[in-house]
Amino acid sequence: ETDRKCSVSFSVSGEGNELADAGTDIKVNLYKVADVDVSGNYTATKDFTGLNVSSVRADNNDAASEWATRASEAKGMLSDSVKPVATVTLAGGIGNKDGLDTGLYLVDTPEVVTTNYTYTFTPYLVSLPTNNYYSSGNDSWIYDLTDSNAIGLKPEEHARYGDLKINKTLAHHNATTGKKATFVFKIEITPLKGKTETRIESLDFEAAGDSSVTITKIPAGAT
Repeated sequence: ETDRKCSVSFSVSGEGNELADAGTDIKVNLYKVADVDVSGNYTATKDFTGLNVSSVRADNNDAASEWATRASEAKGMLSDSVKPVATVTLAGGIGNKDGLDTGLYLVDTPEVVTTNYTYTFTPYLVSLPTNNYYSSGNDSWIYDLTDSNAIGLKPEEHARYGDLKINKTLAHHNATTGKKATFVFKIEITPLKGKTETRIESLDFEAAGDSSVTITKIPAGAT
């Protein structure tokens, strides 16, 4: 029923990340890349002219890879002049949108930066409506992708990094020995995830004064 309205719900999948926190907003942009006819065939919209939206048999082993490639190509066609038809803001890791026209949509989630991590999301294409024929044998059209049919976003977590600078002031130095003074620092870094790492740094002084050493690429949130 091409004139029927559809709805979709999103949630953040995976446990132990910051994205489900109440204070983290995730914006999901929906772009309509194709119209759909009563037979379930797609026709690319004006902004996505040239995108291959032809049928791919779901029982084809390469079907998922093919649609993933098309999603990446659709994302590459985005520009300032291409506006999303809807933006869903997830609060506490969940969000939904109703009143959507039938068609094929690009789901694009901009990266999210939290205190300790940066999260990126793979773009993908979703059909409104869809059906579960190839997984359950039921060919009924599903116009509301909610509840058990809700879409789970799969974030990829990337650690953020910072630097630690150690300043050392040598007040006095006995230069008569003709030797430099060496100070060794042992730095133990315990990240939020993973094992403790030990680094050794040193500072050499040939006279009284100030010197420093910077320990780089320390995971954010580490002790």
